[in-house]
Parts: sequence; C-alpha cells; structure tokens
Amino acid sequence: MRLIGITADPQKAELFVGYLDQLGKGAIVRPEADQFAVWVFDEAAVKDARVDWHRFVSHPDHEDFRSPVRTQEEKPQSLSLANPQNPVVARPSWQPTSAILAASAVAVTILTWFGEDRDDLFKRITFGPLVQGEALPLAFDFSQPWRAITPVFLHFTFIHLLFNLLMFHDLGCQVEKKLGRWQFLGLFLILAAGSNFVEAGLGPRQIFGGLSGVVYGLLGFVWVQTVRAPSKGFHLRGATILILMAWFALGIVQKDLPVTNWANAGGLVAGIFLGLLEPLLPIAKN
Repeated sequence: MRLIGITADPQKAELFVGYLDQLGKGAIVRPEADQFAVWVFDEAAVKDARVDWHRFVSHPDHEDFRSPVRTQEEKPQSLSLANPQNPVVARPSWQPTSAILAASAVAVTILTWFGEDRDDLFKRITFGPLVQGEALPLAFDFSQPWRAITPVFLHFTFIHLLFNLLMFHDLGCQVEKKLGRWQFLGLFLILAAGSNFVEAGLGPRQIFGGLSGVVYGLLGFVWVQTVRAPSKGFHLRGATILILMAWFALGIVQKDLPVTNWANAGGLVAGIFLGLLEPLLPIAKN
C-alpha cells in the first residue's frame, strides 16, 4: 500500500478515492493528524494514481473526477470515513492494558524518583540484583524471573518517560485494539524480556531501563502488518517513523548518549519476527 496524496478536505479525499474506485484501483482514506491521506493498495497502480492526483489537485472540478452521488447503501464501506467497519485508523485512544502498563511506568518512575532513589523498589526491579553498597547488577537471577520484565518501567528523566509514553500510546493502543488485551499483554512481555536480555548481554551499561525496547518492537510488529495486510487497519504515522528512526540513528552515532541501543535493536528485530508470525494469532473483532 502506497501513499498518493494528502488533503485537508475529507470530501475531496473521498471524491478522488471514488474516482480510483471507478477505475478499479482499490484505495482508502486515512486520517493523518489534521489532514486526510489517500492510500492505494495496488503497487502497479501507484504511478498512474499519482499522475491523476496531481491533475485532481490542479483541477478538482474537471469532469473526469465527477462521480454520481451514491446512497449510503451503494457507497463502499471502505470509502466512508464515518463507517466504523472501515480500516481507517484514527489517533488511538488508551486501551485498558496499555493504560495500566503506562501508568505502571509512571508510578515506578516516581517511586524511584527517576532512578535516583536506589533503595528498596529500585533494587528489586533492576535486571540483576544489586551488589550490596554498589550500583552494579549481578548476572540475571532466574529465581527472580520478574526482573526480565520490570526494567522497562524504570525511567531516568522526565523526557525519557514522556517520549516513551507518547510512542507507546501511538503504537501499543492500536495493537491492543486489534489483537485483544491478552495477546497484546503476551506480546508486551515477550518484547520486554527479549529487549532486556539483549541489552544486558551486549549493552555497555550495567543499569538500564525504559519502554523503548518494547516501543521499537511494536514498531517492527506494526510495520510488518502494514506491508503484509494493510486491510487489517494497522497504521504507522509518518511522524512516528521519523522520530523513532532518527533517535535510533542518533543513538548509534552518539555513543555517549544514555540510550539502550541494543534493547531498541533487539526489540525491533523481535517485533518484526513476531509480526511475521501474527497470522497464527486470531485477531480480535472490534
């Protein structure tokens, strides 16, 4: 599926999609922040559709783009912005499980005061138990399995927390809505544990934390869905991709930044792999 054009007028977007529909070229309208984007399903139709889009923008009243007014019954479901059945994905709202996980990250961050309070709670949720009197974690203790997950709730600055929550909201909420809470929770746990083990094994820091490994895993998972099955309604916003990829690249170039590069890379690879396995999971009906 490829982006053809963006307009602030939803009626114009639907009019052009109706034109493409008459030509037998499948397309949909999706919200993009304050505007509306036209996406074409068939790769072979992209070049001609883009030429038509430029003609449409220049001369929207041209007779080529006039289509008969259709009743609601005649109107294809995939073209209606108001139809709850269509694959258009609006900005996601918080889902129960993702909201609880986000709130847990906020609570843990505050209770440990952004990692500055390294007593009690902090000692119990780092990847490895801390050496008495030192800020060094030991190797992973399999008798305390929760430590494979709990570092994702630790954040060390307000910006660190805010950035991860914004990205988690954009990606996690739509995944939970599509998969259902239990499958989403399972995906979260796998991504959290996988990214934490990769960071612990390959990363330069002995104490680490944050949701970013999970966020990059969700990015990989959603990306696979948009490529393989766009009709399921998974959606990646251009701003989300740009921000996450820019931050990923910056973390590689600026090695002194406090970024869990290995967790991010491990999460991304795990998310792509799980996305490829997604057809084996039943999708929740919404």
